[in-house]
Amino acid sequence: MGVDIGLRQLAVASVQSPAGKEINRQFHNGNQVGFIRKKYRSLRRKLGQTKKINAIEKINDKEQRWMTDLNHKISRQLINFAVQEGVGTIVMENLENIRQTAQSLNRADRNLHNWSFYQLQNFIEYKAKLTGIKVEYVDPKYTSQCCSKCSQVKKSNRKRNLYSCDCGNHIHADLNASRNISCLG
Repeated sequence: MGVDIGLRQLAVASVQSPAGKEINRQFHNGNQVGFIRKKYRSLRRKLGQTKKINAIEKINDKEQRWMTDLNHKISRQLINFAVQEGVGTIVMENLENIRQTAQSLNRADRNLHNWSFYQLQNFIEYKAKLTGIKVEYVDPKYTSQCCSKCSQVKKSNRKRNLYSCDCGNHIHADLNASRNISCLG
């Protein structure tokens, strides 16, 4: 099973057969996370203007607890999905230096630095080990730009959430990436 971790879609899982055919998939949308983060950012800004530092710390703690809870829920759903499909190995991207290597717009940088992908990957890893599923990490280079059908690498094929290749492959971009990740493992 390949798992693509992202900002718009927090996690996209694709279960592949040994022959490389997709058996099943699962999406975890990040719209709610974006909404909650904006809400807390706005609250912090208002409290900062009135110099209420203790209230800001409480809000930060509440936001972190909410995000940790969500990561636990997503990781549990992914592991249950893997067990249901009889998966032996979960493959994820090694996102160790993503903050230094990611090229994004300034507005997206704030989201990138608040993103708790490492925590989500750790939760998936420890829960997978408890159920006897191996976890592997692969190089994230070109997983989002490579076609899962013809293996052509072209940056212009991905436009937001849509991946369109000349070979006729038109699918969700994160699903395409999760298929590529599962093939690398």
